Amino acid sequence: MSNKMPQNILAEQNVLSCILNEPGFVNSSADQLEVRDFYEVSHQLIYDAIINLYEKGDSINLISIATTLANKNNLVKVGGLDYLNELNDMMPAVDYFENYLTLVKDNATKRAVINLAAKIAKDGYDTNMSAADYIDLAQEDIFKLSEHRRTSGFRSVTEITEEYLTKTEQNRENKRRILGIASGYSNLDRITYGFKEEEFIILAARPSVGKSAFAINLALNIAKRNPKGEDVSVAIFSLEMSNDQIVSRMIAKLSGINSYKLITGQLKPEEWARVNTASEALKRMPIFFDDSAASTVQDVRAKCRKLKQENKLDFVIIDYLQLLDSSERSSNRQEAVSKVSRRLKLMAKELKVPVLALSQLSRSVETKSGEEKKPML
Repeated sequence: MSNKMPQNILAEQNVLSCILNEPGFVNSSADQLEVRDFYEVSHQLIYDAIINLYEKGDSINLISIATTLANKNNLVKVGGLDYLNELNDMMPAVDYFENYLTLVKDNATKRAVINLAAKIAKDGYDTNMSAADYIDLAQEDIFKLSEHRRTSGFRSVTEITEEYLTKTEQNRENKRRILGIASGYSNLDRITYGFKEEEFIILAARPSVGKSAFAINLALNIAKRNPKGEDVSVAIFSLEMSNDQIVSRMIAKLSGINSYKLITGQLKPEEWARVNTASEALKRMPIFFDDSAASTVQDVRAKCRKLKQENKLDFVIIDYLQLLDSSERSSNRQEAVSKVSRRLKLMAKELKVPVLALSQLSRSVETKSGEEKKPML
């Protein structure tokens, strides 16, 4: 196995030669290639000169490129006019320009991953960084790299309109009119059309009005009911109740037995039978629990990523928002909640799952009157 950095010098030369002979190709390369994507330093300098001319709207040709390089004292570094003429005379097959771009990008991505791996290894020797922070930093760096390499240029209105009409046609065939994950509450589904990918939903109410109970019922409904007949996996992060408490409530809901009787175990034989039946039904549901009391948004994201990689994540419930630590300094509680919410929204977009966060409403509004008496997180 060679330890030489991934590269394809011929592909780099072909890209530059195509642009020298057909300057219009820069419209495509400018959107896909960065200067650092070239391995050869001389190619980086030449491409940088081309991009500078392109951004200024100047003509791109052998003379203008040579002049731009000379103005920055880079003409000699690239091999002078001789090398520019050599590139110009290569005359590669222009029909394969996109292939040349892909080869350059692929090798650049491999080098970026190798460099990132070296950075991750170096960060591991930092004695001031906890293992949890180290893992989260590594995951974040990898995600940034993958997002950076993903091209997402403009899309035409024609393309988007056609996709929209296709989705509308599919929705027309959906008799239940549920476009996302069904909640099991018909009135709610009628308003929301189901919980859809990348949505971040906040369920806010005053303390002790049933937010957690509703979330538990929601998890049960989602795990056992969905329009496609497929398993819908739910992750529940409870920073207030323990896993045992949540399961106790779920069994009480499924069995129809009072929670107090379940806790004390004072059950009749027929009630025990109902508990066993409810327990077996619950065991078959793809619900995952985490009751870590001191969770951060990074912790939640890392655990959700793992479930997503295992194809065990379709819906996330967090109980509740104010107990999550953003791991960032904030001047007040409102700013902290705002930062946590923003990170959770990004997580929903990254993992392409709906995220439901419960939230407490502030009691301070009760001391106000008139227009000022509005609910606040």
